[in-house]
Amino acid sequence: MALPVSDLQFTIKVLRLKLPEMKKQLKAISDDLDKISDGSANTRHNAATRWSKKKHRSAMNHLSEKLNKRLKGIEGGTQDALAEVLEQVRMEAVSLTPKDTGDLQNSSYVATELTPKFVWGRVGYNITSGSVPAGVVTGVNYAALVHEINTNHPNGGQWKFLQTAVERNQKSLGSKLKAAIKKSVQDKKSSAATSSGG
Repeated sequence: MALPVSDLQFTIKVLRLKLPEMKKQLKAISDDLDKISDGSANTRHNAATRWSKKKHRSAMNHLSEKLNKRLKGIEGGTQDALAEVLEQVRMEAVSLTPKDTGDLQNSSYVATELTPKFVWGRVGYNITSGSVPAGVVTGVNYAALVHEINTNHPNGGQWKFLQTAVERNQKSLGSKLKAAIKKSVQDKKSSAATSSGG
């Protein structure tokens, strides 16, 4: 699904965690640890040495499984987290948006897209092409004009409402995204534990 295009928008991209590459790295680390273990083991392969190697491989397989689950959670969590962070920006922008009929505020949206290299996110007003999320008003062709004209708005709001919301959140976007990814991964982990019965 491609991101919608609009008259007024802010787009951000986050480097996507490449799960297959991370799995290769985990395998390489496991292989290296096996080599270290084999090299440091006594040359006599008695029962205790074989048991120790088997235990080591079992522990490495368990660790690899746990890391793979966490990496999958992070990959899915990044898109959810980006949507959550951009929703905070959108809500602030809506609070600053000039008010008349409410159509301009209701034309605001957040959308995300997962591509091979990035997770893309967009917050904007008045979608002109692409998928329109449920409840989003279209045909508000004056969004960019209202945004750019510095005038008094008698019913509240200000010009540069989207830009102001982005600028206010700019410094904290990274930390908010990191916290949201962590929360999303924890939520996925909790729901997986609940659905598996423990």
